[in-house]
Amino acid sequence: MTTTLTLTEGDVVRLKSGGPRMTIRNIYGKGFEVDWYDAANGTIRDLCVLYAKDLFERLDVVVSPPEFKIGDWVTLRSGGPEMVVVAADGDWVTARWQSGKDLNTVNLPPTSLTRV
Repeated sequence: MTTTLTLTEGDVVRLKSGGPRMTIRNIYGKGFEVDWYDAANGTIRDLCVLYAKDLFERLDVVVSPPEFKIGDWVTLRSGGPEMVVVAADGDWVTARWQSGKDLNTVNLPPTSLTRV
């Protein structure tokens, strides 16, 4: 008997075949979106995955979504650079970080982040 993995926004997952730790951004129907930090390029990547929950293993579960305010230092739950919150409206958090000479900005749901 096969057990279907139940995933929650903010859970940290990885492909069973390996690869980076990823944070679940959104879940809809049988699909979901994940974010992860690409250290080689200094960027946060995202991916939409449909009908593939059985390819993943859960590494960490989000207990309750935290609230963030401007000035908080955060990182992706799955790991990555330290970022500063520049805007937060409850549903989305805008954070910035520097990678080399580049200043990067990302918008993520609070369930994807944790305080540093």
